[in-house]
Amino acid sequence: MGAVLDAGALGSSDRPEPTTWSTIEYACHARDVLFNLRDRIINGLAEDNPTPKPMFNDVRMAAGLYAREEPQRLALEVVVAAGMLARTVELLDPVQLSRTLVYPWPRSADRSLLWVAAQALHELEHHLDDVRRSVA
Repeated sequence: MGAVLDAGALGSSDRPEPTTWSTIEYACHARDVLFNLRDRIINGLAEDNPTPKPMFNDVRMAAGLYAREEPQRLALEVVVAAGMLARTVELLDPVQLSRTLVYPWPRSADRSLLWVAAQALHELEHHLDDVRRSVA
C-alpha cells in the first residue's frame, strides 16, 4: 500500500459515491486495522483466549477522524503500522503464534495469533484494491 500512498493517490477525502469510502478513508481504515490487529495479538499473548473489542469503524467515521487526515502523514503512518505489526509477528515463536483469541468477524471463532497475522495481510491487500479502484 505504501507505493500507492507515495504515488499521491490520497489527494482527496471526497467520496466517489455516498456509500463508497474515499481513498483517505480506506487508508485510515487500513492503518487502524493494522494497529488494532497488532493489539489483538498482544492481547492474545497476555490473556488466555481473549475476546478483543471491536474497532468501532462507524464511531471513527461519525467523529470525523478520517475526513481531516493529511495524506503525507497518513502514508507514513500506514507504513509504520505495517512495520510494527510485521516486527511483532517476526519476534514470536511457534508456541506464541499458536495461542488463540476469539476473533469476532465475519463470525465469532477461535483463531490463532498466526491466523490474525495472516488476516492483517489479507486486510491490507483488500484495502489496497479498494484504494486502487477508488483512484481509477
